[in-house]
Amino acid sequence: MVNPHSPSPEAEMTPLPKRAKREPNSTDFPPSGGDKVKSEATPRASTSGSTVRGPWTGEEYVQLFDHVMASLPRSKNFGAAVPNRSANQADLAWRYVVLPKCRKMLLEKGKPSH
Repeated sequence: MVNPHSPSPEAEMTPLPKRAKREPNSTDFPPSGGDKVKSEATPRASTSGSTVRGPWTGEEYVQLFDHVMASLPRSKNFGAAVPNRSANQADLAWRYVVLPKCRKMLLEKGKPSH
């Protein structure tokens, strides 16, 4: 008995034709996977008239940090921040440990200014 679902002997012997290669064009989608398509950098508006490009200095990081901290509302709601610590303890730890450590790390992170 012949199985109707089995391929015929002729089909097994005939190789499939190879697909023709073509050059990619601008209408093709970007390749998938890890390849990223670079986008054109758009110039940013400057409020100071001149901007510096390149790595940030530690002083610039600290200036940015201080600006953000100054613009945030001063909150004395440290009471629930750390269990088993008072609001005063949390506030003192924030001002005398956390903020100075952050500033020090930012100074070390930036490139040295000349």
